[in-house]
Amino acid sequence: IARANGNISLIHSSSTVTGLEFTQKKSMIYAYYGGVYAQKNTAYDANGTSLIGFGMQSGSAATNTQNRNVQEATFGFNQTIWKNPKFGALNFMGQYSYLLRDPWYEKVGAPPNANVNMLFFNLRYTLPGSAPTMGK
Repeated sequence: IARANGNISLIHSSSTVTGLEFTQKKSMIYAYYGGVYAQKNTAYDANGTSLIGFGMQSGSAATNTQNRNVQEATFGFNQTIWKNPKFGALNFMGQYSYLLRDPWYEKVGAPPNANVNMLFFNLRYTLPGSAPTMGK
């Protein structure tokens, strides 16, 4: 945030992505967890009367668009249906994710957080070949 005296003050945050994967022949299953937390950082304006910054929990400038934390848990599978070095590969994949969001400010009568369940399926064709290599 930019403080009234012109100094810049950082918004401290932390995050993680952790997961497990298991592959057996043409099948892979996985599970991941990810989360991010943003610490509030507020200061008074030049008049010394109003708070400014990130994570305000009250006042006219408070908004529910500033996230305190966001977390997601996901698990899924990747099944190789067909693979040929000359022609590529065909995979079927499925994934379930649960996302939870907590804002710094909650409007009166609004729920304290938001969450969503997501389900994805896809059929992927991978072109043959390998990734480009760097010149020697």
